[in-house]
Amino acid sequence: MTKRTYRTAAIGASLLATVAIAAPTAIGQSDSIPADHTIDVLVLYTGAAEESEGGEEEIHEAIDSGLEGMSKALDRSDIEGKVDLAHAEKIDFEETDDQGDAMTWARERDEVADLREEHEADLVSVVVSGTAGIAQSPIPDETTSDSAFSVVGSDWLRSDDETGEAGVFAHELGHNLGASHDWDTDPGRNEERPYNKGHITENGLVDIMAYNNASSCEPDCERVPYYSNPDIEVEGEKFGADDGDRPSNLKKLFDETIPVVAAYR
Repeated sequence: MTKRTYRTAAIGASLLATVAIAAPTAIGQSDSIPADHTIDVLVLYTGAAEESEGGEEEIHEAIDSGLEGMSKALDRSDIEGKVDLAHAEKIDFEETDDQGDAMTWARERDEVADLREEHEADLVSVVVSGTAGIAQSPIPDETTSDSAFSVVGSDWLRSDDETGEAGVFAHELGHNLGASHDWDTDPGRNEERPYNKGHITENGLVDIMAYNNASSCEPDCERVPYYSNPDIEVEGEKFGADDGDRPSNLKKLFDETIPVVAAYR
């Protein structure tokens, strides 16, 4: 069983596990997603990331796999939206031990801003070698297009339907869309959209945004490649919460924020 560590600048690190699931039966809607629900991503990758994947062709394949994994997760979660590659390019950036340095570099470089405009990219993600990731996490509106950056580790780019792994893009770009973690891991409440949370089921399944070692997991939960949605069931369990003190409904959130982010550029 694979364990992965996702982190954001605000939360810190955690381990997550995946669970094998059947291949999705309803994948395919992404081909008909309208432009106002299509998010275009500029992906920049370091030489170290390219080397770790085995070369230029391999890093591009991994990027494509990761973006496809997120689009499939949106699809199987009954969320109208997809992510497309606007452009991928190798950058001259010397990696450090802090992924935040790569994010700062990307945010401050004029050439990155120029590439974003040239390719009309809504989001910008930097791929570095290694694992984990960080992302900015606004509640998107017409003023947040500058909060559109993430950094992801190349080791976790690829999605895998057989193991239920959606890939690190699905988690970190989820933050760019306004998603938080689960209530146990991140109890802070967004009063405007308190439902912007990942979900943990009673039987110990977690969605893409939740942490598998949250306090309600005994000892670890298992992740499935869905976003929280109380209108669907996963392995026989309702996969979200509409009401109460701890709502979790990323379908509702993404229905609101995907069109906003898709209009950044």
